[in-house]
Amino acid sequence: MCYAKPGPRCSNHATKALDKAAAAYAADKSDKNLEALAQARDDYNLTPKGINTLRKSGLKLIGSGSTADGVAAVQQADAFEDERSDLIALVSANRQLQASS
Repeated sequence: MCYAKPGPRCSNHATKALDKAAAAYAADKSDKNLEALAQARDDYNLTPKGINTLRKSGLKLIGSGSTADGVAAVQQADAFEDERSDLIALVSANRQLQASS
């Protein structure tokens, strides 16, 4: 589920935006498109699917012997999960504030 901005997007919408940004960058490797791709990747990583993908890739790296890279990926997944929780809490607090006004 997408949350109102500044909340995180849902996995489905973030995946579509990431695919669109990747296609735009493939067609035109400008700085603007690179920045849009990086933002779309961050938005995707804030989704449940993105977090799970990052965590699974980290665990796979650990299992294959690339421990440092795997641990870094799992830690990134944890950081994105924490950030997602913070954004959801912010949206919730904003709704409560608006409802009490």
